[in-house]
Amino acid sequence: MSNDEKRVNEARYHVVAELAGMEGISAHFTTHRFRPHFHDTFLVGVTERGAEVFEARGGTHISSAGSLRLLNPGEVHTGRPPESGTWTYRCLYPPEHLLKEIALDLGCGASVYFRHMVVADAFLARELLAAFETLDRPATRLERASRFRGVLSRIVATLSEGRVRPMSAVKREPRALAAAEALIGDRFAEDFSLEDLSREAGMSPFHLVRVFKARRGLTPFAFQSQLRVQRAQAELRRGRSVHETARICGFFDRSHLTKVFRMFVGVTPTIYRRAVADSVR
Repeated sequence: MSNDEKRVNEARYHVVAELAGMEGISAHFTTHRFRPHFHDTFLVGVTERGAEVFEARGGTHISSAGSLRLLNPGEVHTGRPPESGTWTYRCLYPPEHLLKEIALDLGCGASVYFRHMVVADAFLARELLAAFETLDRPATRLERASRFRGVLSRIVATLSEGRVRPMSAVKREPRALAAAEALIGDRFAEDFSLEDLSREAGMSPFHLVRVFKARRGLTPFAFQSQLRVQRAQAELRRGRSVHETARICGFFDRSHLTKVFRMFVGVTPTIYRRAVADSVR
């Protein structure tokens, strides 16, 4: 039995302090499945071994070993290993301002957009893995920053189309949905009902769920869960305890936070808190 076969679900969270605290993850999954979610950053990853099966942009896609994975901010997606298979990968979450800064430096304008979600580019995959290796071994801050910035620059230069993300053709009903999103954003930690949300939006609960998902790619409940997890990440970065974070962010208790957090982030709140705390020492 290989080492990969002995491992089930393992993950480490990283913070690249040399690049504005950019976050990332290194993981090996056999049974873990990410529920539909989005990031407020870009996603730039590489499948190291095995394969990833994910749903995004209305279809099912596969990222095999040696492939790059790219997503734009706000794009809803899932992620899991194949049936009877494993998925080992490394992934960065570059903030928008970082890639825009890189694009400007390259003379590409300030707009960054990745049209292809899976790219087979062995050279860029090796370069990204080499950058991640500086997190596993002694490395100077200059080397680490140079490797990560270098590979991100090459990815932006060769794979970004430099245009604004296209809007969906789905009818938006913008005012009603904006009202619903505002309520969820303002009261994400509260236990409000779907009826409360539908009254705020001025439409039936059924219609609200349908059009909300058409716009956001998530149901109102899933969107609320996403906001709770994002706020939990912010609290943990500030050094807040897991128990207190659960209370502040609307989770029933620590175990509830841990279960939901891991579905969205891939690691437990304790592992995440330790990773971000270590980055500022």
